[in-house]
Amino acid sequence: MATTGINWDQFSSGYEKLTEPGQIIEGVVVGLGLGNYQGKEYPEVTFRKVDGSVVVFSATQTMLQRKLAELMPKPGDSLRIRYDGESETSKPGQHPAKLFTVDLVRQDAAALLGAEELV
Repeated sequence: MATTGINWDQFSSGYEKLTEPGQIIEGVVVGLGLGNYQGKEYPEVTFRKVDGSVVVFSATQTMLQRKLAELMPKPGDSLRIRYDGESETSKPGQHPAKLFTVDLVRQDAAALLGAEELV
């Protein structure tokens, strides 16, 4: 959309956030990478959602990173991440941990034409 001579579309991102408890992102993993903010790396998962759109989800929360590291999603897998809210307690001086439920269904990536062709 162009307004006042600026095409704002060029600044929009394909990133998706989960900010409200109960929000879900799910789809087929079509890419995995690393993001970096102020020298700290975190996993980024690229999804092809059911509606065909492709979005990137940055796993910046420690608890979510641990769960993804445990499951080790691969391109072609079906992945569902639900934001469950914040923990009731936290360490002094720290924010409550954000809680997530992660479900993974393994798929044969070769049968899905390979992740590169899905993007």
